[in-house]
Amino acid sequence: MLGTISLRQKRFIPLQSVLVIAVSVLLIVLANETAFGQGNEKLIQEREMNLVWSANHGQGEQIFFSTYKKNDWSIPVQISDSEELVFQPVSSVGDDGKIWVVWTAMEKNRGLLQFSVYDASHWTKPRQIDTGMDDNRATTLIVDANNVPWIAWTAVDKSYSDVFWSRWNGKSWDSPVKAHSDNTVPDTHPALSRDETGQVVLSWKTYANGKYRSVFQVWDGYQWQGLAAASAEKIRNEKNSKVKELPEIPSFIKERHKATLFLKGKAGAESIPLSHF
Repeated sequence: MLGTISLRQKRFIPLQSVLVIAVSVLLIVLANETAFGQGNEKLIQEREMNLVWSANHGQGEQIFFSTYKKNDWSIPVQISDSEELVFQPVSSVGDDGKIWVVWTAMEKNRGLLQFSVYDASHWTKPRQIDTGMDDNRATTLIVDANNVPWIAWTAVDKSYSDVFWSRWNGKSWDSPVKAHSDNTVPDTHPALSRDETGQVVLSWKTYANGKYRSVFQVWDGYQWQGLAAASAEKIRNEKNSKVKELPEIPSFIKERHKATLFLKGKAGAESIPLSHF
């Protein structure tokens, strides 16, 4: 699907000999090293797997993307072209094949959300998501069964971080909605996923009774519904199981805390930061 994308596209990666040499070295490394551990090929083939990460290859920190197809990783593609710091990228793929990537860009001490979409033949030029807030980060992303992308993230509304969410309406992102009622405690680590039935699940951590606890909500088609403790525990166990089953980290990711792996299979879909395993 991404075979027509080249690192030589001027739109995303300038024609610089240093980068061409670096990519050649990377391809040699990938050709001679097994990116994943032995015995995991069946697992790999049953899942769609993409990686997004930020890295500096001489042009400042930029966002890169690679997908695992036919027992190999595609050539990393640069999808941002920012003079400011960009970080915390996440990706998700719909059943229509479109790839969505969202990240945070620092601009004049403001944390702004940006996104790009791969549709059939090219990546769109990065666009800003207007949230009306200045400190947007810790973004999570999922595309639902109707091929509608959802995002959730943290931002400081008053004095503590809160979790907000939005959906793509076909032309732009809807106005942000707070995922929880007003409170005076920090809400952090949002995570969006699709379960095995295709429903969108949103979770995050909130502070209560002297400790952090996880909150899980599922979208019933009209609104968020809180999940019972048993259902939340099942989701938590399934997520932990996915992490344990994952193969070794690809060798070209040098700073795993800057990368996120997207997984999609029969059990659902979600993005998992590489720092979690």
